[in-house]
Amino acid sequence: MGSSDFDPFSEIVKRSVLTDRHYYFASFFFKDFPEQQLGISVEGSANEFIARNAPNVDEILQQRLQWMRQAIEKIEYQPWPHKQAGVCLQRNLLVANLQPLKDELGDYHENYGAEFFNGADKGSMFKVLVNVYGKGEEKALKEELSRYSGMMAFFASSKTKVAGREGRLFISDGKYSDTQREFTWVSTDSKINSVRYAHMEISGKIEIEDFPAMAPLNATEMIVGLLKGVRVRENGMVGVKD
Repeated sequence: MGSSDFDPFSEIVKRSVLTDRHYYFASFFFKDFPEQQLGISVEGSANEFIARNAPNVDEILQQRLQWMRQAIEKIEYQPWPHKQAGVCLQRNLLVANLQPLKDELGDYHENYGAEFFNGADKGSMFKVLVNVYGKGEEKALKEELSRYSGMMAFFASSKTKVAGREGRLFISDGKYSDTQREFTWVSTDSKINSVRYAHMEISGKIEIEDFPAMAPLNATEMIVGLLKGVRVRENGMVGVKD
């Protein structure tokens, strides 16, 4: 898929919100796959604020917008199964990165998130977040892992492997239904500046009534079954050393 498949006019909104002292950048796009009758919305933002008195605010905003366009061009429709390098957002959508992104200092920068809904009335949901903590972010990763260590005092948890990664699974009762369960799985073997051992969080809620075919199972068994279905795609880590 070449750049001609990305229509810059599919950009819905781009804005810079002015706070008291900074600009915050956010952009919203829609990428269309007409042959597949499929479309996805993409939101982009930046972790760093822009100083209100910066002399080149417009230049910075345009550069960030260009980065978002380039990132969106890498999203391809790639029917499963396939062996192309990249990150699968879902079964047939691929972020076609040939290798993990590194900056001039050799730090990795990878951050992905995807949400899945089964479309039933009760609204079962499955969310995956992947974040590489770079050099200098050791404290942030430690605090993130400590936050879940604190949860162990309040919620039942179990050691559960997902996609070959060590982690902890937390399950609690749903807020609005006796047959609903909420869950969070977090990787406990996360490493700094590592793509192979990026920090992962998988969370969501399961409504048993949304899955009549799995009625013999209880909610906990259903959640574990879904997590066991998460795996690294064949050749998905080709070229990844860290």
